[in-house]
Amino acid sequence: MIRVMRVCGDTDVLLLQYLTIGAEKRYPLSENGLAVLYDNGWGTEKDFVKALALFSRSSEAGYFRAQYNMAVSYESGDGVEFDPAKAMDLFQKSATQGYYAALLVLGDVYVSSSFLLFTPLPNNEVIGQR
Repeated sequence: MIRVMRVCGDTDVLLLQYLTIGAEKRYPLSENGLAVLYDNGWGTEKDFVKALALFSRSSEAGYFRAQYNMAVSYESGDGVEFDPAKAMDLFQKSATQGYYAALLVLGDVYVSSSFLLFTPLPNNEVIGQR
């Protein structure tokens, strides 16, 4: 498995070339990696439109990191229409495949939600109380 990470200089350009070849063959891991390069401007000019298109294609193919990246975009409305329900769906798909970042997001959401479920109401009832 290739991990996309920023090294510097010529390495970025070489990585861009290899990931482009993989993305042209529709390899989801390469599409996501190339999207990261475009998103950050590593080895190329920043191009959020290309990055988003590649993240989306990789996500639709089921790649967990791309699903996470698209979920972050939907959660913030960055480049796509703000859609928390779609973000949650993608975080869940990514987490189901064991991606730690998505698991952390969902854990935070569930802890926050469960905390709210047991917040006392003005008449001393508790939401979720049996």
